Amino acid sequence: MPQDKKRQKVSDNGNAFIVDAEEKVNKIQEELSTLDEELHSKISALTEENHRKKLPLFSKRDKSIQSIPQFWKSVILAHPLSDLCSEIDKNVLNFLTNLTVREPESSEGMITLCLSFSDNPYFSNAELWYKWSADSSDDEDEESEDKEAETSGFDWKSTSEAEELKKLVDEDDEEEDDESGGSFFSLFDKGSVGHEHILHVIREELYPNAWVFYQEMKNQDSEEEA
Repeated sequence: MPQDKKRQKVSDNGNAFIVDAEEKVNKIQEELSTLDEELHSKISALTEENHRKKLPLFSKRDKSIQSIPQFWKSVILAHPLSDLCSEIDKNVLNFLTNLTVREPESSEGMITLCLSFSDNPYFSNAELWYKWSADSSDDEDEESEDKEAETSGFDWKSTSEAEELKKLVDEDDEEEDDESGGSFFSLFDKGSVGHEHILHVIREELYPNAWVFYQEMKNQDSEEEA
């Protein structure tokens, strides 16, 4: 057999081995991906079940919280989300009486973040709320926007305090980065979208662990007074 043909045969055999190995690795990777998908599905189901079990406990807790002055203001200021609060926002929080996250009955429903307020010089709303789809809450892409989001908007009062807050909210709506300044309350302005990562933090960290953050703020205040 000529030397060139021998080399070609060896080369063809080598390529065949490589192709065979690649097909085997690809098949194994598909099996690994299937296992990951099964794990994600089980985790999602357990997470949803966990949320359902917590709902009656959150309801009991929220009723008791009503007797603790400035509870939710303390919780927000103890959480890293306080970085989004201007000094005016902190004054608004003096009138915050309750914060709830209402879970939907199915993954196709809407999650509702609701803040309740006593009478204040800023707006007439008894509640500020933001609704977003449960499906979007599982999206890990921070650049995604929930096109189905709904917000309460503001019924502004004719006061200097309201004008100051409205100015911050309007400025924040013009910024692409919601961490660049403005007001935490721009979250509830009409047409506000693209805040899913903040909502996720409130739903998964701040709201369920409210007592922990309240205790941290309480301990911090005690240390400052000592």
